[in-house]
Amino acid sequence: MTDINPALAPPPQAAPNGYLASNTDNNNHELQSYQYSGPADDIDERDSDDPLCATSYVQDMYEHFRSKEMSTSVRPLYMEDQQYINERMRSILVDWLVEVHLKFKLVPETLYLTVNLIDRYLAKTEVSRPKLQLVGVTALLIASKYEEIYPPELRDLVYICDRAYSKLEVRSFVLFVYAL
Repeated sequence: MTDINPALAPPPQAAPNGYLASNTDNNNHELQSYQYSGPADDIDERDSDDPLCATSYVQDMYEHFRSKEMSTSVRPLYMEDQQYINERMRSILVDWLVEVHLKFKLVPETLYLTVNLIDRYLAKTEVSRPKLQLVGVTALLIASKYEEIYPPELRDLVYICDRAYSKLEVRSFVLFVYAL
């Protein structure tokens, strides 16, 4: 059996189903990527006669959203700029936030927004190890106020941190994050 250098392998080609097909594994099962490379379905075709649906603007809107996504996304390697924390610490924080999220029975969007806020904050500001949990609990507080009907109370979030931070510290850090 010969090993193929991945750097020399040809680029993946679109399979008949539109997904990018990658190389085959040892059992000759075709592995597929989740990245869709085919043309987008025209889901607005049935509404093309309805002027209220504004279907003529859909493609322009998608192009605008894609360009904004590229300009506003967090840089993938932002953790390299952090001097005091690393990716493993971030993953431990996110695991803890998942547990907190489940304990408070929050909606999934709150968790997604929490992680997004953490990533955006860490991409802009260097954080020390003792303040990482404060960043996480503050992001959870902000996200839950945005997404939840009944967000967790500040005293509950302070308690869940094992009182590592006071209410005043969390409140002042919320204002600091908003100012950033």
